[in-house]
Amino acid sequence: MSCKSKLIIVTGSPCVGKTTVADRLFETYENSAHFDGDWAWRVNPFSISDPRLRNGDKIMSFALSTYLNSNFDYVIFSSVVVSGEKIREAVLKDITAKDYTVIAFTLTCSEKTLAERHKKRGDTGDVDFQWLRHAPHPGDYVINTDNKTVDDIVAEIKCIVDAKKIVLETKRLHIKPVNVSGYDWEIAEKGTSELVGKIAFFDIDKKLCSCTLGFHTEENHRNKGYMTEALSCVLRFMMLDKGFNRISGGHQADNPASGKVMAGAGMKYEGTFRQDFMNKDGTVVDSVMYSMIKQDLK
Repeated sequence: MSCKSKLIIVTGSPCVGKTTVADRLFETYENSAHFDGDWAWRVNPFSISDPRLRNGDKIMSFALSTYLNSNFDYVIFSSVVVSGEKIREAVLKDITAKDYTVIAFTLTCSEKTLAERHKKRGDTGDVDFQWLRHAPHPGDYVINTDNKTVDDIVAEIKCIVDAKKIVLETKRLHIKPVNVSGYDWEIAEKGTSELVGKIAFFDIDKKLCSCTLGFHTEENHRNKGYMTEALSCVLRFMMLDKGFNRISGGHQADNPASGKVMAGAGMKYEGTFRQDFMNKDGTVVDSVMYSMIKQDLK
C-alpha cells in the first residue's frame, strides 16, 4: 500500500444509524472491510457489567487486527460500546497491527429523531436515551444526523477521511479540527491525549476575511499556558492557511485571565465596551476586546 491503513470507528447510541452508515461507507471504498463490533457483545441476558463481555472486547481486537494485518486500506468498525473511553482504549490496545491511523466518528441526533428511528426499526420496548446523552469520546468527529440521509452522512464522513489530515503541533500539544469546516478545534496534551480545551471560530465574514473566536480551557489544565500556546498556533494557521485577515475576540472585564491568553497569543487590545454584557445573575459588565490582523504575525 502507498499509505497507512485507516481504522474508521463509527459509534453512537443504538438506533442512531451507525450500522447503516458504516455499511454504506464500506460499500463506497475499494479494498475495505467492515466489522460490526456489537455482534461480539450479543448475549442474552445482556448486562454491561457482565465480566464475560471482556471476552467480547478481545474478539473485536482480534477481528480488527486480522483485517488491518491483511492490508485492507480501510477497516470500518461500528459499535455502540466503543463510545466509552475505557472500552475503546482496551480494544485498541490489543490490536496487533502497527502501521495504521484511527479516525473516529460519533453520530448523534435529537431525542425526537431517535424515538422516530426506534419506532421505524420496529422495536417495541421503551426508548433508552442514556447512550445519546453520553458526552462524545474525546477527539471524535461529531456528526449530527438530524434531517440527513444516509448518503449525506457518508459524504460528510468521507470528506474528513479523504482530506489531508490536519494536526497542528506545539511543544506540548496536539491540536486538530473536529469537523470538516475547520472552524472548531480540540486541544489534547501530548503523551496523555487528555483533552485540554477547545477553540471555535464563528461569525465568518468571507468578504472581509474576518471572524470571531472563543475558547475554553478544562479546569484541570488552567494556569499552565496551554491555551496561549494553542491559540498562537491556531491563529497562525487560520491566517496563513485559511486566509483570514482579521480575527477578533473578547472577554468579560471580570475575567482578565482570558485577556492574558489573547495578548499572550499576539492579539492586540482594541478597547472596552462599557456595560456591554449581562451575566446569568443579571449583572451587567464591560466587555474587553482584542483582535489580530495578518500583519501582526511575527
